[in-house]
Amino acid sequence: MSYMRSSEAPKDAIIVSKQEAIMRQWGLINEWIPKSDVWAIRFGCVVAGLSSLVTGFYTNWYYRKKLKIGTIGYTSSYLPMVLVPTLSSFIMHKQMITSNIITQTEACPVCVEVKAIAIHCGCGTLYPLLLGPVTSYMIASTYNTCRIPMINIETKKLWKFHLETSKPLYRKIPLFLLINLIPAVAITYMEFENFNTILQKLDQVERELNSDL
Repeated sequence: MSYMRSSEAPKDAIIVSKQEAIMRQWGLINEWIPKSDVWAIRFGCVVAGLSSLVTGFYTNWYYRKKLKIGTIGYTSSYLPMVLVPTLSSFIMHKQMITSNIITQTEACPVCVEVKAIAIHCGCGTLYPLLLGPVTSYMIASTYNTCRIPMINIETKKLWKFHLETSKPLYRKIPLFLLINLIPAVAITYMEFENFNTILQKLDQVERELNSDL
């Protein structure tokens, strides 16, 4: 079974939408035996998403500790800082990477790898670093755990305060990028390998059937 653009399909081909093609392929993958052939396709987005959880959790912990927030507003900061980037990485990887691989939508494997890197580094590094201080400053200011300069009056002081507060964390940005980049590249590569295994085995079965006729 292969998928292509409708303009490239032969006249006797069965035309299905992309969504239906994705559902058919997932049905094949979920029923595939042995499961070890398709583990990266089935669970890769979960593994890759966990990298965003790690960096999001650490960033949130860092600002809460730095601003002496403690357990105040625990849920209001951990939901957007940890849960949202993790779920975003998971969903975007499944929809934009895995689905394109199993339907052969992307003809350029390198392009898919770059897209995966952008998704996971964006969700796991950029998003927490941008949202982390905003959420934490709001909580610290509301509960007076730390003196936060007012943005509309003390803009320069706030910027200086932010740089001083965040400088130790910013030194870890290369590490955060690696934590998200390595799983993204590795999992995407293994998803391609899994799908190639499926194609090879299906091709082998087809040749054996044709030889028996």
